[in-house]
Amino acid sequence: MHHPAMKSDKEFSFPIRNQLFEIRGQPGSGVDLVAVNIMRGRDVGVFPYNNYRSLAGLRRASTFDDLKAEMDSSNVEALKRVYADVNDIDLYTGIILERPSVGAAIGPTGGYMIAEQFTALKKGDRFFYEHQVPSTRGLKIGTT
Repeated sequence: MHHPAMKSDKEFSFPIRNQLFEIRGQPGSGVDLVAVNIMRGRDVGVFPYNNYRSLAGLRRASTFDDLKAEMDSSNVEALKRVYADVNDIDLYTGIILERPSVGAAIGPTGGYMIAEQFTALKKGDRFFYEHQVPSTRGLKIGTT
């Protein structure tokens, strides 16, 4: 089977927004995964989106309009309607609304965070194939 992937955007399907864990025969009993993800971030004290922008090499936004370099104007206008201040934007929301980087499915902040996580997983795994493990000394990984 071959089905091309859909373009990445801010839209989520109806089942993801309304029917996650829905009890069969009980319409409306499902959960909104997007809302759950936002609440998870708030529950564990994840800093707002603006705090992570500088880590990804972006300038910290002082106003909502500062976000227009990374987000479509319509998304920035939606953020203005929902959040009182640019420093209130939830991390998950900000990442989802960023314009995807060239050749990527997500924008610069989300891309930075994923790259950092993979780096931490690799460096934290003493058995990762590129690390020198005593039982593999003498083997030349990457040359075969």
